[in-house]
Amino acid sequence: MRLQAVVAGLFAICVCIEACYYPDANRIPGCREALANLFPRPPAVRESLFAALPVERQYNVFLCGTHAVEPPLLGFADILARSGQPVASLLVGKLDSMPDDAVVADITLIVEAMNRQHSYAVSSDTSLMRAVNRAINAMRDSTWRRVAMRNFREVQQ
Repeated sequence: MRLQAVVAGLFAICVCIEACYYPDANRIPGCREALANLFPRPPAVRESLFAALPVERQYNVFLCGTHAVEPPLLGFADILARSGQPVASLLVGKLDSMPDDAVVADITLIVEAMNRQHSYAVSSDTSLMRAVNRAINAMRDSTWRRVAMRNFREVQQ
């Protein structure tokens, strides 16, 4: 009986630590599932499973990997960027919803990867370019803004 109480107490502590350690996991759709089933896998398996997901799900898992995992899993940006036009359309919609500054910086990382990989003609897409510029100009956090501007500068050159 006492052992059950100790085990229950330890379980409650672990749940509390997880909720505190991954505060963004609850606001990103599918993040808890990715934390449990995708991120613990070896990198090659994780990347293969990620690449097989639909674009919208990839985007959410990418955000989970940058906001709820330390160190952030930035490499998913390259895999997501390979999809080109469908990702560009998704990102315009996400930017139009005025995301927080950290998410804008993450989106610029994907845009920069699309440009670097030549998976999409980013600079020719006026909707995407305007949406990114508008989002960067609206950023309030100077650190995230510098990150976003550095990522986007590569596209503008």
